[in-house]
Amino acid sequence: MGCGFPALVRGFANFRFLPIVITNPWLAGMPNGSTAQSGDVTPTHSPDLYNLGGVAKSGTYLTFNVTGSVNHVPQPSYDTPDGREIVSHRGGEENGIAGATLPLNSLVGVFLSDTQPDLDTNPLPLALSISDITFSKLFPELRQVLFIGDGLTGTGSGNVQQFYVPEDARRLFLGTMDGYEWNNNYGSFNVFVNRFNPQIVPVPTTIFLLVPGLCMGAWVMGARRKKK
Repeated sequence: MGCGFPALVRGFANFRFLPIVITNPWLAGMPNGSTAQSGDVTPTHSPDLYNLGGVAKSGTYLTFNVTGSVNHVPQPSYDTPDGREIVSHRGGEENGIAGATLPLNSLVGVFLSDTQPDLDTNPLPLALSISDITFSKLFPELRQVLFIGDGLTGTGSGNVQQFYVPEDARRLFLGTMDGYEWNNNYGSFNVFVNRFNPQIVPVPTTIFLLVPGLCMGAWVMGARRKKK
């Protein structure tokens, strides 16, 4: 190919605001009329959808800015989006989505492909269990409920956490963590989703043409000298 310089890798972000009310992540991707234990039903208790706009490139990650508070019973809790004590989803797997052990009353999410989760023939991922919420990066799998919290390594402070989009993911559903029965929960979250996509940025063409241009100029001057 001749002379040149490597392309630069740059990220850019898409911003979206989502108000998250009391929603059951184990109803993600399910059609209207689907149910979960203890009376939850779609679409009334369905988690909120953040559409990824097609299969994400390898290395795509999301960050979150979250405010608000929820409670697993019908009264204010004043908990932060990081939640409180660790709880498990009762019964584990439900509607094709793996069980999870995560902080109660926290913001959580689940990545899905275009396939309805209970019809997905791929092996179900392991239940995600997170007791240390200070991680800097998280690499979840499809159909695995993940902790998001306030999106920072500390509660209300710290560095911004990065949540990497799994291969073949097309949708992210956002909900709240409870053990069962979301229909009597209270509160809401305000969520700003930031998407960072790896992008190849070509170096300006003048850089690539500069050296060949000089080589051509040298050849012409040499040819003229030979004619003398």
